[in-house]
Amino acid sequence: MPAPLRYRVPSHWKNHRPISLCSHCGAMITAKRYYVVVDDRGHEHVCCTNACAQGFFQNMQARAARTRFAPAPLPSDVYSATPSPRHARQKKLRFLQDYRSEPLRASPRLLDSLRDATHYLELLIEAADRFEPQKKLYFNNDTPLFSVLTNLSPYLVVYDGKQYPTSEQLFYALKFLPDRTDIASSIRRLKNPAEAARVASAHTRHARQDWASVERMEAVLVLKFGQHPTLLETLLSTGRSDLIFDKPDVFWGVGPNRRSGANEFGKALMRVRRYYSRLEDSYN
Repeated sequence: MPAPLRYRVPSHWKNHRPISLCSHCGAMITAKRYYVVVDDRGHEHVCCTNACAQGFFQNMQARAARTRFAPAPLPSDVYSATPSPRHARQKKLRFLQDYRSEPLRASPRLLDSLRDATHYLELLIEAADRFEPQKKLYFNNDTPLFSVLTNLSPYLVVYDGKQYPTSEQLFYALKFLPDRTDIASSIRRLKNPAEAARVASAHTRHARQDWASVERMEAVLVLKFGQHPTLLETLLSTGRSDLIFDKPDVFWGVGPNRRSGANEFGKALMRVRRYYSRLEDSYN
């Protein structure tokens, strides 16, 4: 078997230089000089450095002797994609195009690396989607389509055998259950759900001592979206967007200037969305 030839231009390149990768390490060849290894059948294999040429030559000898070797390491291009999904997809297309430009001249070891690299690159693109820059979705009671996410949207919520006209009324009624059912019933029978906060505030001294507003809010939202599949589809359609409750409330909303608020309602919605998303994945 002939030894690697240094600084030889492959004959099939002729007057133009196609995009080519190193037959040993898989890296794109950018230098002006190359190393070429000619196998027993006369096929020329281009390598980027002398070390790669020597390694490829030794592997050919090993294959000739039917010696089993471990697969070649994945090319560095596989790990160089940024978390941007668009860039990752472009990287994948360019990477596969480079590798398949001359498939008949690639060595079996390189083709094995190609299959592994394609698999890992698909996993990389899937992981890149998780790092997609999140969009901010501002919503309130007047936002088209997404106003149903608020507690004032007119969707019945059943709790303990009783129907609450809105999740807002159930949330404030839970503040007095099970001890003060009279106050909870008055909140449930309100014609205007926006009055629920005012009624609950007037009876603060009768509220539960162990009241945890954020945890109760999550429980109410789980009930609401679990009882209305169409609302759940709307919530899941927001994907990975940051849900921002556009209200001047400094605790539940984002505050008057959209910066000083804690946005606890939006955060609770995102936790409920994540809960149902994982639940849906487990069924699928």
